[in-house]
Amino acid sequence: MLRYELLDSSLNALSHPYISMTYPTTPATTRIVISNDGGYTTTIKIRAFTEEKNAVMTWNIRTCGQETISLVNAARKFYIFGHETGSTSGMADATRYYTIPESTFSTWFTISPAGDPCVIATYELWASASTAWNLADTKILLTGSIGSYAVKLDKTVPVNG
Repeated sequence: MLRYELLDSSLNALSHPYISMTYPTTPATTRIVISNDGGYTTTIKIRAFTEEKNAVMTWNIRTCGQETISLVNAARKFYIFGHETGSTSGMADATRYYTIPESTFSTWFTISPAGDPCVIATYELWASASTAWNLADTKILLTGSIGSYAVKLDKTVPVNG
């Protein structure tokens, strides 16, 4: 292999603000740089040259950011459970918290358009549309990471005396 070349779908030199190639004349170190500074979908072609021949490969690139995430149903969710009393320091999580697993709350959201390859990468708790949840408040917690998140609702009631 002597060199590579990035092309658009019409086989012209690629001019894309988020896609570039480094070291195209040194195949051992050639890298395609795809930025995720914005969401986009595009098709590019890569041409590889030898002494006498060349071949073109087509790539479809999808960088997330253009999709829409929305609620499946805007109805409020209500959870009713009994309270727990006692010292929380030795209380098991299953006793102290009512836990809503990600497998439950992930179904409350949908990504559009249908069939979009982008997925939800993280969840956050917010007190309102513009105010992040106070992380010092341990009555409602979001724990874990994608695939194992859980919302934990503290069921304990302070005991006086």
